[in-house]
Amino acid sequence: MSEDFVPTKNIAPVSKHNLLALALVVVFLVAVSYGAFQYWLPKWISPGDITNNNATQAVENVGLNDTSVSRAGVEGVLVLSGASWASAASEFKTYSLDLTGETPTLTNESERFNIFSSSFVEFENKQEPNDFFFRALRPATTSDGVPFLLNALYHAAFPDEVSELSDALAQQFGIMDYSPSAGSLAYASLRDTENVDGDISLVWNWDVLVADKDNELVQTIDGAANPVWSPDGQRLFYTKAEGLYAYDFEAEAEVSLLSINISEPNEAVRIGTMFGISPDGRYLILTAQGSGQIEVYEVLPEPLTLQFVGRIVDRGTAFSWPVVSPDGATYAVLARDIVSSKPENPRVEVRGILGREVVFSYPLSDFNPANVFIDDWIAKTVGN
Repeated sequence: MSEDFVPTKNIAPVSKHNLLALALVVVFLVAVSYGAFQYWLPKWISPGDITNNNATQAVENVGLNDTSVSRAGVEGVLVLSGASWASAASEFKTYSLDLTGETPTLTNESERFNIFSSSFVEFENKQEPNDFFFRALRPATTSDGVPFLLNALYHAAFPDEVSELSDALAQQFGIMDYSPSAGSLAYASLRDTENVDGDISLVWNWDVLVADKDNELVQTIDGAANPVWSPDGQRLFYTKAEGLYAYDFEAEAEVSLLSINISEPNEAVRIGTMFGISPDGRYLILTAQGSGQIEVYEVLPEPLTLQFVGRIVDRGTAFSWPVVSPDGATYAVLARDIVSSKPENPRVEVRGILGREVVFSYPLSDFNPANVFIDDWIAKTVGN
């Protein structure tokens, strides 16, 4: 990103007599956010396995023996969001991790652009990353003059345009994905409190919203989360209570692709089950809702099916937030060691798309292990 990036829509200043009230609201909402992550995290790292269309449980390493990718092949910029140990409570900031050269560079982009809290950054074009979407907390005031914070969705265009698309108090979580081909943004939204069934980490309590660039709603997919577009924008992949699905917009039909093993009755897939798709649409990288599992699938287009390629199993590690590099040669995951059922030692791990060994690792020791995640992977810094 560039220091010349100046938002055209600034946050209105808060009067002095409301500063204390606003501070209390900030602490409260940040604490709620922190509590939500602390609540969901055990659900992500509890034991569980992927089941490929009701096959037996997957518990062993299989395939993925390609060794052609090395550290030299890891390029571009990873975009991260998280809260550092040094930050107040759970104050989320956005960071760029420049992978170019021998020494990676981590930059606090929220601090550079004077944004209080930002997360879930999604770029329109990974190769020419000038326009992007992000979430941020925005101060607001009630009709009675009481300050509070809104969870707002923004669209930014380099070098000097920022527009607010929507604001709401509702939770928004996980993958937010934009399709240049479809001209649509897809993201997950938690249902109203009165419509929540069981705990909020269950996918059936979420809906996927599909909207155009101006956030005009195009379609809603009930009981779904973590949407990812196919490169041609014809299909949208997402998780539902039973597993992984895709919606074909041309055929106007939903396809079941992969069942997920649920060991307990009255349970469902949780929002911790995540995946990424390579830029050519050929491979899908899936991290299981249980601890220590990555699976790679080949996406067969006609008819749309997933063909199992290989699996990585490490029961002492929780994998999540997979993203594929812009060139499709590698993918990154957030890895955390599980010690006494708690996450420790958060780090970025990069592997070849068909490889097993970690070819690049970057420690995130300054971050709270429960409050850090990977947003996106772009080819270069914004404006370059």
